[in-house]
Order: sequence, then structure tokens, then C-alpha cells
Amino acid sequence: MRTQKTFLLSKAKSFLLGATIVFLILFCSVVVFAQVEVRIKGESLVVEASVKVVRNQPFVAVEDLFREIGGIAYYSPIMEKINLGFGGKTWTLSLDKGEAVGNDDTRMPIVGEVLLEDHTVFISLSLLNQLFPLSVQLLSTPKPTEREEPRVSPSPTILPSPSFGITLRGVRFFSYQDEMKTRVTFDFSPRAPEHNLVVDSSRQTITLTLNNCQVAPGVLSPLTIDDSRVVNILLTPQEQQTKVAIKTKVPIRVEKGVLAGDQPRIFLDIYALSQMEVVLPPSTPPAQVTPQTPVSPTVRPMPTAEKEITAKLEPVNTRVVVIDPGHGGKDPGCVQNGYREKDIVLQISLKLKQALEAAGFQVYLTRSADTYPTLEERFRVANQRNPFVFLSIHCNSAPRQEAAGVEVFAGSGRYSGESAEEVASRENTALLQTNGSSQNSMVNTLLSAYHYGSLKPSMELGDLLAQNITGQTNQKNRGLKTAPLVVLRGLRFPACLLEVGFLSNPTEAKNLASPAYQDKIVAGIVEAIKDFQNSQILREFLEEN
Repeated sequence: MRTQKTFLLSKAKSFLLGATIVFLILFCSVVVFAQVEVRIKGESLVVEASVKVVRNQPFVAVEDLFREIGGIAYYSPIMEKINLGFGGKTWTLSLDKGEAVGNDDTRMPIVGEVLLEDHTVFISLSLLNQLFPLSVQLLSTPKPTEREEPRVSPSPTILPSPSFGITLRGVRFFSYQDEMKTRVTFDFSPRAPEHNLVVDSSRQTITLTLNNCQVAPGVLSPLTIDDSRVVNILLTPQEQQTKVAIKTKVPIRVEKGVLAGDQPRIFLDIYALSQMEVVLPPSTPPAQVTPQTPVSPTVRPMPTAEKEITAKLEPVNTRVVVIDPGHGGKDPGCVQNGYREKDIVLQISLKLKQALEAAGFQVYLTRSADTYPTLEERFRVANQRNPFVFLSIHCNSAPRQEAAGVEVFAGSGRYSGESAEEVASRENTALLQTNGSSQNSMVNTLLSAYHYGSLKPSMELGDLLAQNITGQTNQKNRGLKTAPLVVLRGLRFPACLLEVGFLSNPTEAKNLASPAYQDKIVAGIVEAIKDFQNSQILREFLEEN
């Protein structure tokens, strides 16, 4: 009898434990890391993301999801807004108003469809499916998809697995037609390895060396992708490392990302240079180019679009500076304490142009009056001139009047620094909303389209700007930060966005409007640009490019 009671009690405990787990998942919104299937134009992709299930309704961490599928997602706690973009559609989710507003002014209620936890935004799958041209569903049992199980060459080799500290568990790929890129993802355990990436665009090869890394049993090589950009991927185990060779069909540009956490990985976003012209308009009308006659049957003439790209990628000119006075015309920027951002930054920019020209530089402005240049027009001025400095000048704003000082941003797909997300949200919003239909491709590639070869010199320039300006004005140096700022996207030369001070601070706003104070800001910028012109980091950048 005692044995039977013990057995029944054990079964009861097991039942209660199981019921408790189910209750926690369905009603207490436990966060789990799960697989989510995304269908985009008939193609299926399985991604991993944080998921909450509340009363049987699944919510996904939208930043996790969009990072994998090439969209943009950033949350501004101060503005209480979430900005989303994918597939040519952008939405601003206003948490205070409880509605989503699209770039075509479509409005949709979001009450009960958005959750926040420690600044992580969770959005219901049903709302995502309404907002964007995709289908998202939670996989109850993780399973591979057609894309998740890559097509392979006829006779792949199962690679040996020597004893190393890190294991390459698998290789995945996906072709994004709208974003004109191929993403190759390498999954590791227990962490991502130290590595080295070499891109030879002229030879159409990418080499990724993974140090102290073995290949897991069963990982196949070579892998055949055969889309419009990539031919195949070859894995070669070597002594104390694994070498990855990716063969491409055309000259390419590569952006790399590394993710830590429970699912460590390295991913490469591969763009064809000939396709980049669709994203960045040419600086001059395309010339008629006659294809070259092949030297031998195995040599093909280079396509005209590639020739135009090659011609455009001239060396940067260390005497040329492009200044972008932010906002303008219909976009006043920040309006605080009786001052408009667009007026003050134009005044500073005109003074800066004069001072730099007096120092021997050639200076070009994206606007010289109260006009509103589109994003393409701002890019065009920069790409026509090949400057060694591109500087977008702005004024800052914050809910607290006490906030003050100078901060500088370099463009990156990653946020770093206090308030970086708030500044990016504010500065991007006007450009994203007013740039028109040609904004589609830019929105889709916002987080992955930075030229990281110019990131290091951009950060050196930003650091010099912050130091020299605050040295002249005695303002607080709020430091150098990074954020996905759309005005810096795609620029292959050193570029920064400069916030010269806070219009929301009454004292600093009055100073910023003062001609004498503007002269101090200009003096600091000129000294920073001179220091940058003579820096070792710029010399190294010029040698490599």
C-alpha cells in the first residue's frame, strides 16, 4: 500500500511540475530562445530569436528577427517609438498613442500587440504579418527548411574533425533578393573563434580564417549556393585552424557581423558591386562603354555597370571636405528655446566652409541655403567629390534641460554609447519619412550597408572633433559613439555626424546661436580636420584604399 501511495504521489508531483511549466510558458510570459520560420516571397528561412508566449499568443524579439532577415528595428525609450523597416515598408510604432503609422500614412492599432521587457521589444507574430510582406510563425519543433539544408555539389566530402577548442557546427546561407545580398552564416560552439577576413574583389574571392577551430563531423564541403553573387563555399581544415574560401561570380563588398550568446555565430553579408549602383545613385550620368573583346575563351568582358563602379572608386582627395548642414527647408530639425536646428547648423557650416578654404581646403556643402536636399542628393555631393572628410552637422535635444555638451557619431550597424539609439531615431526619422519611394532599398540595408573599412578612420576623426571642439568651447565632451545613422550609410570615406550642443538646454542654445561661440566651434573643427589630415590612421587608410 505504501509503495502504491508513493507511486501515486510521485505521479502527482510529476503532473504538477509539468502543469506548472505549461502555465509558466503560456501565462507568465517566460522568455525562451526558439526557432521562427519566416516566409518571404515564397522562400522559407528559419531564424533563432527570443520569444515570449502570453496567453497562447507568441511574441518575438523584433530586433533578433530583423537582424537575421535584413530589416531595421530600433527602439527609442525617450520618444516612446519603435521604428521598423523591411521589404520597402517602414512603420513608426508610437507606444504613447497606441498606433502604428506607415510610410504611406496607413494607421493601425497596436494595443496588446507590443510588449517591452528590459528595453527589448517583443511584437506579436500576428501584427508583424499585418505590417510587412512576410509570414512569420513559431516552430513548435525546430526543423530544417529547404534553405536551411543547403544544396551541395554532386560529391561533397565529409570533413575530418581534429581536436580543437572551438567547433564549427554548421554553415547556412540565404539569398535576399530585395536587399541584393547573400548572407552566409557560420554557427559555432562554445563561442565564435578569433578570425581573419580577407576580401579580394578583383579575384572574386573571400577568405575567412578561423583560428583554433575544428569542423564538426557531418559538415559538408563544398557547399554550392549558385545565386547571382556566390558560387560556392569550401572548408579546408589546417593545422590549428580552418580556412573558409568563398568563390563569387562578380566583384563584391562584404560586411561582417559577430554574435555571441547562446547561439554564437559569424555572418557575412555579400553585396555585388555592380548591384550597389541601384542603392547609391551614380555621381555622373553613366557613360557609354563598349565591352572589351575577350582575350581568350575563358576570359569574359567586364559588365558595363562594373566598369562604372570601378571608375567611380577613385582615391579620396586629402584636400577636399564635404559639409552636410543637417535638416533644412521643410524639415526644421529640433525646435527648442526659440531656436531652429536647421538655422544654427547652416550658420556654422557657412562659417566652417570659409575657415577651411582659408586653410587651403576645397569645401563643398550639401546645402548653402534653407533648402531640403534628399538623402540621394546629400550622397551625390559626397560621392562626386571623393572627400577625405564628410561631416554632417546637427544640434542635439533631450528631455532633461540639464543635458549639454558635444558628441560625435561614426556610422555602424551597432549602437555604442549612452543615448545612441535616441539620437539615431531622431536624426533618421525625417530622412526615412521624406526620402520617397527610392528609400526602399536603403531602409532594407540600413543595418548592414556600412563600409567598415572606413570605420576606424571615421572614429579617429570623431575623437579629434570631440576633443578639439570642447577644447575651444569648454563644453562637456560626451564622447565618440556609433549608431546606424542613415546619412552615413554607404560612404566609403571617413564620415561623422556631429552634435554641436543641446538646443533643449537654454544656456547652450543661446550660446549656439551666438556668432562668437559659433566661431569657437568652427575653430575646433578646423583644428580637428588638420590633425586628422596628418594622422597615421588616415595614412594607413589611404594605403589600403
